[in-house]
Parts: sequence; C-alpha cells; structure tokens
Amino acid sequence: MINALKCLVLIPFWLGALVSLLQGAESAELDDEGWIPLELDSDTLNTLLSDVTANGPNLMSLEFTPYRSQGRLEGCGYSYQVLLKDWAYRSNQPTTVFGSVVFFAYQDRAPFLSLRIGLTDIEEREGSLWQKNSPPHYAYLRYEEESTAGEEYSVVDGEEGARNFIYLDPEFEKMAWFLIGESITVAFNRVEGGSDLEFTIPIMFTEIWEDLGVCFRDLSQIEQ
Repeated sequence: MINALKCLVLIPFWLGALVSLLQGAESAELDDEGWIPLELDSDTLNTLLSDVTANGPNLMSLEFTPYRSQGRLEGCGYSYQVLLKDWAYRSNQPTTVFGSVVFFAYQDRAPFLSLRIGLTDIEEREGSLWQKNSPPHYAYLRYEEESTAGEEYSVVDGEEGARNFIYLDPEFEKMAWFLIGESITVAFNRVEGGSDLEFTIPIMFTEIWEDLGVCFRDLSQIEQ
C-alpha cells in the first residue's frame, strides 16, 4: 500500500522532476525497440526505489482534475502517477503507472466512471536510464468490498499507450467512492490471466478531497 501521509506533504523537488521528465519524453528519439532516454541520474532513481522497497508503491503525484466543455462541467476526478517495482512481469524492475480516475455526467447520456491507466517501464543500460510506454492488458478499481472487475462497458486504447476502462453508473453509486472512502485501489495485469499488480491511492483528507467534493456537488445537479 502507498503511505497515505505522502499525500499530505509537498512532493520533493526530485519527485516533481521525475514526473516532468516522464511526461515530456515523447519528443526524444526512440531506439529500435521503442525505448527513449530518461534524463535522470541512477542515484536519484535508486533513492526512490529504496523507498518503494521499504514502503511499497510510491505516489509521485495526485492532482484534482475537473473536465469542462465550452465552460460546462462534465467530469470530476484526479490524475495520478505512481512508482512501483514490477515483481510479476519485469523481475522487480521499476515502472511508473500514470492515468486518471474520473466520474462523468452529461445532460444527454448515462453517467459513467472512467479509469485511464498507462505504464512507463524504466531500465538501466550501461549507466544510463531508458523508458518505454506500455499499455496494461486489463485493469480495474476496488473500493472496500466492491470492485469494477468484469463490469466494464467498454475498453478504449488511448494516447501514450494508456487504456481507458469505462463503467456505466446511472445511479451515481460510484461517486461515493471519491467522497466517503479513505482510498481506492487500482489493479492491473500485462497479459491475459496474468497476476494482478496493485497500488492504493489515498483520497479522504488529502489536498484534493475538498475540491472533489465541490466539483461533485455541481456535477450532481446536472439534469439527466
């Protein structure tokens, strides 16, 4: 599990730098297998991985994200980025998981929950770090005893190797996951029938929690 207290403090500069490097690397030159250089020194990465070894997946960023179209509110949620060691598929090599969890409501269609998730694998070659985006095979959310596994209405491939899992929620039941739950767990695998890796994202009492509450209040007033 991710240490929830990490959401209550400012992200250290080197964590923010890693997030920026991972997000801005799409302009770099690819090698024959699709890997691109990661401009980060190995010592910084090893410091991060030492914390992952001791405490589990490391939440590098968690941001409140409202979605609007021509000024009209259509969705509320958050974007995340997590560093973990992939013990199931990459022999404990580092992978960052990025994406978002967003609840959408429109005037002309049923509300739905969207899980966007993508993977950025990192490896070291002769003292240099490289990265490559890779989509998961399957992913789902878990909240207490509930789960979205097997409930997806559609699965759509997105940008940067991410996949989007859509869950219809006409009664707004899953909106409560964002408001009264302490955390939501994200689980994923890379191949059909493969082991699930997972990480837990804290929500309640974090900096985004009040913003989510206000956003959902306004979103729930949209006439269906």
